[in-house]
Amino acid sequence: MNPEPLLLALDERNLAHFLAAIALAGIAERESALQQPSGTCRWAENGKFEIDAGLTKNRLFTAAHDYVGNLNWSPSPSGPAAGVIACGDELGANPYISLQDSRGRMSALKVFSGNVRAAKFLSEQKLRPPSETSDWLRQVAYGAGRWGFDSELESHASDLGFSSDAEGTSNRDPVFPAIERLSLAGASFFAPVHIWQTSVHGVEVFAWCNPIPLAMAGLVSTGRVRGMAGSKLAFARRPAGHGDAGNYKFFPEASPAGA
Repeated sequence: MNPEPLLLALDERNLAHFLAAIALAGIAERESALQQPSGTCRWAENGKFEIDAGLTKNRLFTAAHDYVGNLNWSPSPSGPAAGVIACGDELGANPYISLQDSRGRMSALKVFSGNVRAAKFLSEQKLRPPSETSDWLRQVAYGAGRWGFDSELESHASDLGFSSDAEGTSNRDPVFPAIERLSLAGASFFAPVHIWQTSVHGVEVFAWCNPIPLAMAGLVSTGRVRGMAGSKLAFARRPAGHGDAGNYKFFPEASPAGA
């Protein structure tokens, strides 16, 4: 008997969660590739993402742990965000470089400051395997680097206009390393984030509510597949308190697109 569909605590209004869901759909599709059909996914009610692929939660999280544990960032002399992202033998698309700008400027997703080294972030986002934690997806670490996608965490200093780095308290910041690594994997390998971008400050996604094949998650997330039920969401990057030139930027919770 196949396991019940998995309901994962991922909220589509949180950009980190949205990216993590796309990554988990892709990982589940690979893990269940020998099955016909390989499975489906959808955004369910009350901040949940459903994956129905005949997988147990432990099997999915073990596969995800192995995948994101192999993420590697090779720095580039062109700048802190211009490196090459790899996972084993796979090369990802760098989500921080805008493909819509011939002058090589950063995409809306690039929120960390120029003195940050992305490879260091990855080294800090240490993960315990599913066998060592009761909830692999929500395990907590402190003081690790963050990509600025997780509105659950980044609101810490949102209205003050400066980060905990400026306060000297970053070593006490909680981080969900599985979410952080999955969001980078989603942005680099599974989600068409360059199509999502609507401006230098924001992206729009489509959260579908009916089951679709796992392999279609990235495509449907663009909102360009006709006849799909769901909602369009806009993520607008919040600049620092003293304007967009400031260092501290992040993505707060999404609002309905066009609102």
